[in-house]
Amino acid sequence: AHLDPSRHAPCHCLNVFVPLVDVSAGGGTEFRPGSHFLTRDLKRQLLLAKARKTLRPPVTPSLALGDCLLFDYRTLHRGTKNTTGQPRPVFV
Repeated sequence: AHLDPSRHAPCHCLNVFVPLVDVSAGGGTEFRPGSHFLTRDLKRQLLLAKARKTLRPPVTPSLALGDCLLFDYRTLHRGTKNTTGQPRPVFV
């Protein structure tokens, strides 16, 4: 969440993911690049970004065992379906 919805503040919190297995095709965590600017007023900012055609497509990074993924807490992210049939443990 944002500390002040009237202005964009610097990052105040980071998420850290460290995969305990390789995570490539077949699921993973999906991110919306640049969305940390939108979450200040998500509904309004998301609609404006779509209308202005500045909304960037989601990405799902491939990570190797032991990689470290850091991201701004405000970045929109979600888990996608694991289609590998194998567990995908992640240290958070």
